[in-house]
Amino acid sequence: ILSVLFYWHVYDFAAAKSWFPKLVMSILSATDLFLFRLASSVGHLSSFFYLRDGVVAEGVQNPQVHLIILQGLYISAIWTTSILIVHFLAGRLVSRLWLTTNGRKASDDVRTHIFLGTGRLSMALARSLPAEDRVIMVETPERGILPDKVSFLGLFRGVKSSSSAVERLREDLPDAILLKARKSIAKCTDGPFFEELGLKRLKAWADSEKNCIYLLSDDTSENLFALRRIMPVKAQVYYHAKREGVALKMDIASPKNVHIVDSSFLATRILKSDESLYPINYVDIARDEDGEPAGYVCSPFEAMVCGFGESGQGALAFLYEFGAFVGKDGKASPFLCEVVDAEMDRLASGYKAARPALDPGRVSFLQCSTDSEAFRELMQRRIGTLNYVFISLGDDARNINLAVEMLEAAFKCRKSLHNLLIVVKMDKPDEYRDLIGFFNENYGGRQIIRTIGDLESTWTWDNISEEGFLKYARRFQASYTASVQDGISWEKRELEINRKAGTELAHRMEFRRKAGQDFANFYHVRVKAALCPSRLWKNPETSYAIPVRYEGRHYTGDDSRAEKILEYLAILEHLRWNASHEIEGYRYGQEKREDIMTHPDMRPYEALDNITRHYDWIVVRMTLNIIPGIK
Repeated sequence: ILSVLFYWHVYDFAAAKSWFPKLVMSILSATDLFLFRLASSVGHLSSFFYLRDGVVAEGVQNPQVHLIILQGLYISAIWTTSILIVHFLAGRLVSRLWLTTNGRKASDDVRTHIFLGTGRLSMALARSLPAEDRVIMVETPERGILPDKVSFLGLFRGVKSSSSAVERLREDLPDAILLKARKSIAKCTDGPFFEELGLKRLKAWADSEKNCIYLLSDDTSENLFALRRIMPVKAQVYYHAKREGVALKMDIASPKNVHIVDSSFLATRILKSDESLYPINYVDIARDEDGEPAGYVCSPFEAMVCGFGESGQGALAFLYEFGAFVGKDGKASPFLCEVVDAEMDRLASGYKAARPALDPGRVSFLQCSTDSEAFRELMQRRIGTLNYVFISLGDDARNINLAVEMLEAAFKCRKSLHNLLIVVKMDKPDEYRDLIGFFNENYGGRQIIRTIGDLESTWTWDNISEEGFLKYARRFQASYTASVQDGISWEKRELEINRKAGTELAHRMEFRRKAGQDFANFYHVRVKAALCPSRLWKNPETSYAIPVRYEGRHYTGDDSRAEKILEYLAILEHLRWNASHEIEGYRYGQEKREDIMTHPDMRPYEALDNITRHYDWIVVRMTLNIIPGIK
């Protein structure tokens, strides 16, 4: 009885969740340990159970049959014990041995990526890492060596030592190192984190600034818990959570080596990185007498977002900022975005409260299911003028079904579909590629339905790391440094922000805001390029005609047509800047305060003084210098 209780505890520690496999394997292992080990061979079994001085004991019938049964039980007991030793104890022993023998590699020049968990996000990101980097995957026992439900016969088939995801990783990245943790992350509550994992020597890898640690569970509360337990470390730590609530506050309050990875932000970056998905492609651009862009648009931009989860929120942020255009009168061109979700009351209340400057005349939040009659009426009413639809309902089949329905409705009531785009967030777009191709070809003859968001293209190293998306922000900052006399480098700007009076919170938020603006400005170059005649950006003298400092004029050239177009672009930049701050949660205030998120420049362009307006002209100046590099 004591041995059964002992093995029950051991198998429970191995993360077997169902009582049936734990009970059977505990009984068999106890039988193996305390009964059959008394006999060292089949002959001894016979002597031990049935023979007395070489004579069959009284009352024993057919001892051979009994021996076969006992030997079967013996083999079963040995097999279950072998599962424990080979798949459970040996795996952890090998992990500790690898860390011991390779400890010197913790300080070498090879960057190491440490994934705590082998979930779908970790697997996708690991496959995108640079080939020269080292990958360590830590498999925690959430899934365990034993399945949740096991049939009786299943007990004797053996248990896989790793999940199917890890097996795929071994195929894609055969050089990756797989370590097995002793505990799940949620159970590491007492001592030092890596000691509790049973991987004490992994701490040396975590204390190297060049290395990276990833907490990418779908359970964001688990990621936040692990982040609290793992700190302090010197490695770059990336954790998956939404940029709101306590996760956002932790990100702001954490050291510089801690980075939040938000799915909605990743979706936004995907939209910004693909020029063909920009709203500017789906409005009418005004043309001059030569057929060149005149700097403004002559049609409104109307959008709809179906589904207001992480991806829907990211899409709204993108559309709100990159869909801000200037009209012929020099004011904001009409913009309307309707956001639909069956749980909008719950989703929108906190979202709107965190963004007090969000213009209700431009964005409306509607609670209704896309399967409801109310939505059908809305779709029929709006489909004739919509330019842009983003669909993210959380299910690929529902997403693509709604996309096709909207395309069919548009085809029936519109004379032309050239100003319509339907973007669908899908986890596995390849499964619907033929269907999408069929309807695109038959309704409009072009790619009206587009897909984004599959794991392999979203969860990439370039998309989450400083080497990836921040390199574009740095490029814009470098262009600024080269364009103005008092420009400063990326690193020096951060130092100067930290030297300012004020709290550390204000410093961090200011640097975050400016880095985000550099990133957006780099990609917004493509929008300005679409509105700018090629004769302007091809002529270097155009940018030089915009002075570095305002001294009575924004433009010193003698081309009045060029000056008017450049003014449109400067107003466009201010509209984009305003929209980006509104969607981030900033509001107008007489004082620039990062900690309470107020800024005095959040006003219409015509309400700004000329010195402040000239900052927008400087962005236009840099844009003209960058356009040749992206064309």
